[in-house]
Amino acid sequence: MKEIQTIVAAYRELLRNESELVALATVVSVKGSVYRRPGARMLISTQGHSLGAISGGCLEGDVVERASQVMTSGQPQLVVYDTTSDGDTVWGLGMGCNGEVQVLIEPVSAGTDPHPIKMLETLLSESAPLVWAMVVKTTDLNSVSVGSHLLLRSDESVESSIPNQALAKLLVADAGQVFRHQKSELKEYLVEGVATEVFLEFLESPQPLVIFGAGYDALPLVALGKELGWQVSVIDHRPAFARAERFPLANQVIQSHPENISNHVKLTPRTVAVVMTHNYQRDGEILKALLPFPLPYIGMLGPKRRTDALLNDLQGAGFEITPDQRQRIFGPVGLDIGAETPEEIALSIIAEIRAVISGHQAGFLRQRMGPIH
Repeated sequence: MKEIQTIVAAYRELLRNESELVALATVVSVKGSVYRRPGARMLISTQGHSLGAISGGCLEGDVVERASQVMTSGQPQLVVYDTTSDGDTVWGLGMGCNGEVQVLIEPVSAGTDPHPIKMLETLLSESAPLVWAMVVKTTDLNSVSVGSHLLLRSDESVESSIPNQALAKLLVADAGQVFRHQKSELKEYLVEGVATEVFLEFLESPQPLVIFGAGYDALPLVALGKELGWQVSVIDHRPAFARAERFPLANQVIQSHPENISNHVKLTPRTVAVVMTHNYQRDGEILKALLPFPLPYIGMLGPKRRTDALLNDLQGAGFEITPDQRQRIFGPVGLDIGAETPEEIALSIIAEIRAVISGHQAGFLRQRMGPIH
């Protein structure tokens, strides 16, 4: 998500120079062992400047050269990099991976239609997941052009620039499947004798992180969350602490008491929360307010016995806590990495959240059986 945010911001800056052309390179398919996954992007200007990455550094130079050709011709280009054999040195790239990467390079200008950067802006502005179906290859450019797209929103509304209605209907159905599985894929269609390859990309909205407590140790947690492109909110009931100037990187800083939390932030099945007010009674009130919502992660700062005591107090006061709710509480918060400083603790918390939302166990990769992705 941070990469998309950076690319959109860079493109807006480049628009100030109306003569500036850019190209957008997108990984649309991978096989075998590669560094980046489908959806990785790279923005290239006419001056040869680039932003983002579509590999570990071995493909970028070649992509910049091809992007220059694309901007000159105005025609998109699908490039296949295959390093599954020893012959990869024919490109002089010296790639250290062992896989195949397909990269679509598109020319982009203010008048481009459909406009790929504007599609990314839609994702950021709506703060809701999308499925973006983009044509990357076709045997008949008169039937459908490369770069044509279909956008499926979470409310099932559709935006399309694909003239072939039969193809569009198939894409809507498959985009719905991608939405449900939340996994991008490259698919081939044969419609009315025309073969078309389409990249159906699941684009998730920024990860919402709500931090309760505006103390000094919340600062690095906000910074790391924003570095990942997350939507970070800070909530504290104290006016002296809940100030925007204290947390300039946060998306919002809110002064609120626990019972009014839901009036200020959306607590959805994607929202993750960290409770770090350093006040026992306040933490209990916040925990009581959060548990009825389907948050997948509630991190509690402090030792395990403190969290257990908070839960016991809530139950003693007649508040029922289900096994599912207990499973979603992480206290003490963070991974066991030997963290001591606020920055190290923030790192352990962010890493644990990332592991939880991605469904990983957060062990050492060298001990993982099977592929990483």
